[in-house]
Amino acid sequence: MEPIKSGTIIKGSYWPEPVEIKFIEESGEYVHLVGATKYSKNHIDQIIPISEFSKFKLDEYQTDFTADPLKVFLALETTRYRFASLYDPLIAMNTSKVDPLPHQIEAVYS
Repeated sequence: MEPIKSGTIIKGSYWPEPVEIKFIEESGEYVHLVGATKYSKNHIDQIIPISEFSKFKLDEYQTDFTADPLKVFLALETTRYRFASLYDPLIAMNTSKVDPLPHQIEAVYS
């Protein structure tokens, strides 16, 4: 059996889509495989003969850094603003060009 570890993505005729391995254990002539399908996230828990296991293919994932840098920056900023309010409850006031008076802040945020 090839050295396959947790996090590896494999393809095989047992499943309609690639499977991400969460746990794998060899016991005798069989391999216990626990994972989830890549797209639909369905749980997989199967015992497969080692002879069948050699027919599986590793799904190669290659990182592609050819995207437009401006679009990547805007996507990251969108995510940052989406979660900013979780960490800064006064985000609207801190990003505003208007300086509110102390009693206005107290009226709105208290």
